[in-house]
Amino acid sequence: MLDGGERLSQAGEHSWLEFRTGRVPVLLIAPHGGRARDGAQSEAHHKVNDLYTDELTWELASRLQASAMINHGMDRNRLDCNRVPQLLESAPWMLSALAHHAEQLVNAHGRLAVLIIHGWNVIEPRVDFGIGVRLERGCLPPSDMDSVSAGPEFVRDLLLPLASQLADWGIIASFGLRYP
Repeated sequence: MLDGGERLSQAGEHSWLEFRTGRVPVLLIAPHGGRARDGAQSEAHHKVNDLYTDELTWELASRLQASAMINHGMDRNRLDCNRVPQLLESAPWMLSALAHHAEQLVNAHGRLAVLIIHGWNVIEPRVDFGIGVRLERGCLPPSDMDSVSAGPEFVRDLLLPLASQLADWGIIASFGLRYP
């Protein structure tokens, strides 16, 4: 494992994807940080990229001393890095790289939290944790746990402290406000 904070860029044809090594068992992934090619907006079914999530993910990873896998150049209309079937077909090497980095972190720390960073068209610094449910008074409400992607310990030990740290930085944190 490399010392925390080292930037690892992919060479050649994969230069649009960047890795950052960190010191804590957290891996941030920014699948839609790329930019659309010229004329893409005029195409039918065009999806916008999550602007600035590449820079935001790098900054967040730096502040948290976390590892990161950041798409800073691939247009999601060409390859959506949040769609496993597309990755299997067009970029299986990316899934192998993700598995390798995740394995290194688990081997070093015994566990790993993976957070996928997406954009949200709001004009304020905000993070909304989409874990499949909205919190009630800082706790997971009783619900069908099959729809929840985080357990009570994960929420209590990682997400709530992260939300508190984000608040200290002037960033509003919510749970499932828009995308539960």
